[in-house]
Amino acid sequence: MQELFPNITTEVVDQSDWIELCRTKSENSVVYLNSVFSDAARIAKEAGNLLRAEFYGLLSQVFSMYYKRECPEEPFGAMMVMYSGRTAVVTDFTDLNLDIFKFLVGKSGDSTVDARLSDVLWIRRKNREDARSAINSYLMHAEHILKIGHSGWIYGFESLERSAQLWKQLGRPAEFKDRLLALVESCLGESEPETNDYFRPMVLKVIIEYGLFTDAAKRQQWTETLAEETMKNKDFEKARRYLELSSEFARINKDKEAQARIKREIVDYFVIEARTLKADGARALILGDRYSKAIEAARRHGGLRTLIDELHLEMNEVQEKALEELRPMQVKVDVTALVTVGRDAVNSVELDEALPQIARLVSPRSVKELRDKVEETIQKHPIVYYFSAVTYNDKGRVVARPTPALAGELEDKEAGILAQLIIETGRQQELLGRSLIESARLALQEKYLVDSTIFECLLAQNPFVPEGREGLYLKGLKAGLYGDFYTSIHILIPQVENSLRHYLEESGMLVTRLESDLTQREHDLNRLLYEEVAKGIFGEDMVFALRVLLVEQLGGNYRNRLAHGLLGDDHFYGGWCNYLWAMTIRMLWLGRLVGEKWRKQEEAAEATAREDQNH
Repeated sequence: MQELFPNITTEVVDQSDWIELCRTKSENSVVYLNSVFSDAARIAKEAGNLLRAEFYGLLSQVFSMYYKRECPEEPFGAMMVMYSGRTAVVTDFTDLNLDIFKFLVGKSGDSTVDARLSDVLWIRRKNREDARSAINSYLMHAEHILKIGHSGWIYGFESLERSAQLWKQLGRPAEFKDRLLALVESCLGESEPETNDYFRPMVLKVIIEYGLFTDAAKRQQWTETLAEETMKNKDFEKARRYLELSSEFARINKDKEAQARIKREIVDYFVIEARTLKADGARALILGDRYSKAIEAARRHGGLRTLIDELHLEMNEVQEKALEELRPMQVKVDVTALVTVGRDAVNSVELDEALPQIARLVSPRSVKELRDKVEETIQKHPIVYYFSAVTYNDKGRVVARPTPALAGELEDKEAGILAQLIIETGRQQELLGRSLIESARLALQEKYLVDSTIFECLLAQNPFVPEGREGLYLKGLKAGLYGDFYTSIHILIPQVENSLRHYLEESGMLVTRLESDLTQREHDLNRLLYEEVAKGIFGEDMVFALRVLLVEQLGGNYRNRLAHGLLGDDHFYGGWCNYLWAMTIRMLWLGRLVGEKWRKQEEAAEATAREDQNH
């Protein structure tokens, strides 16, 4: 491991004013110690005192790590992750650094300092004395500031929770139990009024998770009372938190009847919130979200079909107003170069070479390259990807909710990145359709002769076109050429789906599903485009482009929207129509190339056979 702070010794520590600096933090939290020592390191470096600057830099790094409450075994993360690097994590510190931390513990008289240093030592060296020291320091810090109404309670809460985590990791030693119980009891302040924060619910959650209570039935009744009081004040989210906590205490108390009752009350609280906000005149976008949560709660409960239907009708009513509340955002994009490329691609060749040129224009972008670009953008602008945006249809109904690309769980994060890939690919398809492909289509339209057979030549003896489908393809392609996308799209989408299914079946893939009554049902694009066999035959990039265009909710989803009558007049003027028309040409062109290759192979085989016979 590389030594990042190699010159720090105990002599350097003793000659510094680090203890005095600890006292200058503006709040009683390690968050502010990071700023103190970062500034001190800069000042010392400017003054030419490089050893002291190095020591302060080390302290700045150890206090920079943020607390991750969901990861007790790895509780500290990098404060910042940038494209070019990150700030410190626990594994960055070397044995030399850890020795310095050990030397510092207990000297500052500051519980926040001692807690962080002892905790890092415990995580790295697994010495139980370091864990005990950390618990003691965390408890001292929590006891000092953790009480209702204290402005810095969140920092004290972190100390309480981390002390409980360490206590559990050590096997719940008796020496700390009474102190922890006394602390949480003082935190709850049962005679104190409710505050406008989540102090009590968060402390109660720690109490349940680590068993820091003596009477579950009493806590169950109290939390249910808190839920009722906060509900009266229209603090809906906190009221549900209290109900969920009450349900946990009921579970611990083995009170199944109370659990069932509280479970239904949680649903009612969601419903009351949605209907109360509606009565108060809340915005449609907010109401749509609250109604969707109420419906989801009712579904999880089960047996509430009538209520779900009522809520669904009410949600549809409010969502019709949602689009009126959305504000359009215009972004100007210079597409001059794309228009020129599209026009020149057709005008630079003879008519019989124009279709291959158009096919090349829609060569799908590499999924790997696109993924690398998306991940780079996420690193450069992380705050944008902590949140997700919903997709509305033309009736204001939410049809897709992508996972944020910076979700905590690995599986969710991957889903978030995939969502961004789909969204970005869809934008590119729309942009290219409106500019690159539109200019190429217009150029071909001017060049196209009435008696031309270029489309017929593309379709003849093409393994991608099943027998008897040539006429439909021809009509759809010609309609698209002249901008009649009403006709073109209604023909081409079903034919492309049939051709993909036909080609995959010819390649040996099972494209039907056997029903219980022994009838067979054809797979549609919603399944075919997710099969590994399809990627192997058509290539991952082509399959992904088709998925985005035709079946992904976050993309165009035009196959499904067309099939279910969800496209109106105005939908047939978008760039996606041009893009689909050109993509169809590309697939037919590739099919024609494959057919020619097969024929050459057959001719070569026949020639070889004739030679063998002659000999």
